[in-house]
Amino acid sequence: MNVMEISKVKDLVKFVTGYEGRKLKFEKLTLGLSIDHFKDLWLNFLIKWNSIYKMLRRTLLYHAAFTSMIWMERSTSSFPNLLTDEEWSRIEKIYDLL
Repeated sequence: MNVMEISKVKDLVKFVTGYEGRKLKFEKLTLGLSIDHFKDLWLNFLIKWNSIYKMLRRTLLYHAAFTSMIWMERSTSSFPNLLTDEEWSRIEKIYDLL
């Protein structure tokens, strides 16, 4: 399992869920992208065996929204590094293995 990609996913989830305003922007963005099933993002917990699976499942649902969000937040220096297309592909493979 590649820890770097999972760490990047975790950083994206923390960034979006860290402040209510960002969470609301993200929800509006998902609606604009016709992602009609808004579920809360899931942050993994070290003590729960299936929490990485849940975090990846929810994050993959919003892949397009995360990719689009950088244009909204690009002036924010705290915006985490986005995953490359190759990293997203590896995340999908990790998710399928879990």
